[in-house]
Amino acid sequence: MKTIIQSFKTTLNFLIQVFAWSVPLVALGVWLLPHTYFFAMLRSVSPQIALFALVSVVYFLFRNKTLLFLSTYAGLLLLIPVFLDPVLPPAMAEKKSEQQNISFAQFNVLKFNSAYDNVSAQALASGADIISFQEVDTAWDKNLREKLTKEYPYVISYPTEWCCFGVALFSKMPLKNEGIEFLGGVPNVVADVNVEGQLIHVVSVHTSSPIVKQNFVRRNQHLLELTQYLSKVKNPKIVLGDFNSVPWDVYLNEFKNDTKLMDSRHSYVATYPSWLGRFGIPIDYIFHSDDIVCTSFLPLHSTSSDHHGVKGEYCFKSSGIAQNTK
Repeated sequence: MKTIIQSFKTTLNFLIQVFAWSVPLVALGVWLLPHTYFFAMLRSVSPQIALFALVSVVYFLFRNKTLLFLSTYAGLLLLIPVFLDPVLPPAMAEKKSEQQNISFAQFNVLKFNSAYDNVSAQALASGADIISFQEVDTAWDKNLREKLTKEYPYVISYPTEWCCFGVALFSKMPLKNEGIEFLGGVPNVVADVNVEGQLIHVVSVHTSSPIVKQNFVRRNQHLLELTQYLSKVKNPKIVLGDFNSVPWDVYLNEFKNDTKLMDSRHSYVATYPSWLGRFGIPIDYIFHSDDIVCTSFLPLHSTSSDHHGVKGEYCFKSSGIAQNTK
């Protein structure tokens, strides 16, 4: 037993030292090579790496391990700016009482999740005017229609058994020009909704999870084709879904810059994996064009999926909304 414990301590000490010397190399990599697959994936979890680095810095400080402390501390200082700006976004706008809001909710249901009623109940409880769903197969499509169409009679869906790109859009309001656009080789729901006499173009998106390099390339191609599609849309836009990309990812930032879309987040709202709670990463979004203002954005917890849902409320910028500077 003593031999096993000693072996464990030796291995743990070795891993801690490897981590300490690796942190500055990782930090340099995510700054200098953010478009490469390896460092893009490390960049995605840079807040979590920074958290471990912070704990390590304190440990090395109290253990008088000066070189390990300096190495980890240097890496930590380089890592924090990678994600700091998206973690501390601008303040929420203030809504005037006479303004009409339209609300959107976003749920990745998890295709292999059979607790259908749980997600349907959460979707109804959101009270959103329009709800977007991803990973919708035939069983999910059937259940969502059974549970939601009384409240959401306007539906467009593309269920598929192909993992995991089925999509659906449920609306309390009539949809116009609705259809399915294949961007990045996968279906995307598109539709127009009339709000105060103005059409808002809505797109529901699910990009590939970049768990392997091939999917990483597909995800980025999807973002590129989505950018090209949106460049032709002149109306105000809401684009929501599971983007499988964090707010500080360079590819997502290029997408936002090229489309001039704005993230609805006004705080760090993690959505995946749901079991990690606040320590997860944000990959589910509701983006909006500059002529629309987000007045509320919050996570929707307690679903049986591996994603938290999100909900946002919006009104037109021309309504004279004032920015909250507090």
